[in-house]
Amino acid sequence: MSFINLVEAFVLSAIRRDHTIPLPKVRKALDYLRRTFKTHRALADEQFATDGVNLFVEKFGALVGATQEGQVQLREIILDRLKDVRRDLKGVPERIVLFPARGSAATGDVVIDPRVSFGRPVLDGFGVRTAVLAERFHAGDSIDALAHDYGVPPEAIENALRCEPRAA
Repeated sequence: MSFINLVEAFVLSAIRRDHTIPLPKVRKALDYLRRTFKTHRALADEQFATDGVNLFVEKFGALVGATQEGQVQLREIILDRLKDVRRDLKGVPERIVLFPARGSAATGDVVIDPRVSFGRPVLDGFGVRTAVLAERFHAGDSIDALAHDYGVPPEAIENALRCEPRAA
């Protein structure tokens, strides 16, 4: 599976599970985008937004209703956006934020970046694999000890542990 395939699966999962958009609406939106804008990988190429009922993409400075065959929407109506796929300046997906840092922590997002640790989940900005932190924590190391050893805030360690299921 390529990173672009992973991005598509991640976006589709967010659309379906987090925002509960029915699959027929997703298909309708993707068909519209393929026909109208000649995009073959709309889930990776476009930046989707949703109001919890329909899907929208930003085109020509406006939000276009992909599930409404191109109806232009007011930007203020769309409050909930899929922001967890980070893109470079050209709009190409470069990382996925799996678990955003909680609270006021400026660091500690858990990300998948194909350029870091072979695409395994890491703490953004630190490059520490979450699986390594979880293994050490389950072996008896404290959060404070891990934070000290890796030079990261304790909140970032807690966030990394949230994303790693405990091995059976």
